[in-house]
Amino acid sequence: MIELKKINESYFYINSFDNMVLDQISNEFTFYVKNFQYHPKYKKLDSNGRRRWDGKIRLFNKKTKLLYVGLFDLLTKYFDINKIEYIGDPKLYKKVEFSATEIENWIKSLNVPLEKYNHQLQLVQAALIENRLIAISPTSSGKSFALYLYIKYLLENYLKPTDKILLTVPVINLVEQMATDFEKYDENYGTITKKIHRIRGGFSKHSDKQIYISTWQSIYDMEQDYFEQFKVLIMDETHRFSSECTKMLAEKSINANFRLGVTGTLDDWKTNNIMLQGIIGKIVKIIKTSDLIKEKILTPLRIFNIIIGYSKNDRENIGHTKIYARELQYILDHPARLDLVVSTIIQLPHNSLVLFTRLDYGKKILQNLRDKTQKRLYYVDGETPVSEREQIRRDVELEKDCVLVASAQIFSTGVNIKNIHNVFLTSGGKSKIRLLQSIGRGLRLHKTKNVLTVIDFIDDLSLPSKNNFMLKHYHQRQNFYIQEGFPYQTREIKLS
Repeated sequence: MIELKKINESYFYINSFDNMVLDQISNEFTFYVKNFQYHPKYKKLDSNGRRRWDGKIRLFNKKTKLLYVGLFDLLTKYFDINKIEYIGDPKLYKKVEFSATEIENWIKSLNVPLEKYNHQLQLVQAALIENRLIAISPTSSGKSFALYLYIKYLLENYLKPTDKILLTVPVINLVEQMATDFEKYDENYGTITKKIHRIRGGFSKHSDKQIYISTWQSIYDMEQDYFEQFKVLIMDETHRFSSECTKMLAEKSINANFRLGVTGTLDDWKTNNIMLQGIIGKIVKIIKTSDLIKEKILTPLRIFNIIIGYSKNDRENIGHTKIYARELQYILDHPARLDLVVSTIIQLPHNSLVLFTRLDYGKKILQNLRDKTQKRLYYVDGETPVSEREQIRRDVELEKDCVLVASAQIFSTGVNIKNIHNVFLTSGGKSKIRLLQSIGRGLRLHKTKNVLTVIDFIDDLSLPSKNNFMLKHYHQRQNFYIQEGFPYQTREIKLS
């Protein structure tokens, strides 16, 4: 008989000396890492010609016999299917119980400056009732407000004054934005402000306050005992955390019996999702973007796919390449392509967000815009100070006809600017997460906006015998548009 014993809020122990069963468990929780075939460790061979790494991640450690608490249900399901007898520790089944009705009544009674939507209520209810949850709710669905409601409920209805909450965000500008948002939501009470401790460059990592807001980079190297003080672990924009840092934060937070991850989307790679379920909690999709648009909570959306047709000479020069980086660089260096992108940006009225992935290309777009338009221009990349990014965000909210050229790595996630009418995707790509997050930057309602226009530039360098990388990546983006129910139109423009 196998005994399953809870060790802490991160792990449980599988008490068995049956090596065959332990091997079965190991195989059940072993997966290939996404893009493992491109990893240097996988490519590198030892002196005997064997790979140094097989490309797999093993969630069950056969030496320690430990498995993540969040995988308890999956393990017992496997045991039941395979008729393997086990005894489960009652602590692994036990949850802190909350009443859905009481949560709803409490939230509805709050005097806060924002409307409380049903999907936000559902997110908070699910997170509290499950204790451990990853909530998928679209970009611009008001996740920060839902986090405020979740935290305030725990502070006032469950946690002791000495219990602490760790809220992690992926980029530094979101530390200040999240804290500022919480203070705004709580302006009629004024209690949250006194409890928030911001962690970033120059700020102490220690405080007697209850709510720590930090990037993972700021606390990554802290010792185990630092994380033991937290009863609640929250990961905002969960998809942006690397697998290693996510594991580290969650593994060290051994006393955090409440865990909540929120994100607009997760990728479709099984390994990532099972690991996240193990270290945080079950994955629940709260609502879709198309549903929020139907409910008039988000702005209606229209996508225009501009397929850029290249000359025969261009196609023969680069269409045959098997190296993605070479094709991308050729495209970003193409002067006629840059002219087309910039002229399209200039034509659209109101405020535009132009997203790029390569720093040199972002600066080319900016310089070209300076030469061709009188519109007010803003620029943000990784070197832009946090205070300046926040000021730009505030300025754009007050503008009427400006262009913000921004790094997709910095501005595709979390940044809240309602007064964006147009989003330009200038560098292709096939990431579902980045695509949906980028579009989400313009979906928030604004009094001057009736529709969000998204321009997706697609580069067709295909040859009769094969499609080029950028065209293949567009077909994947097109599938995402269809899955999400986004309306789109496609037209081709040939470069002169």
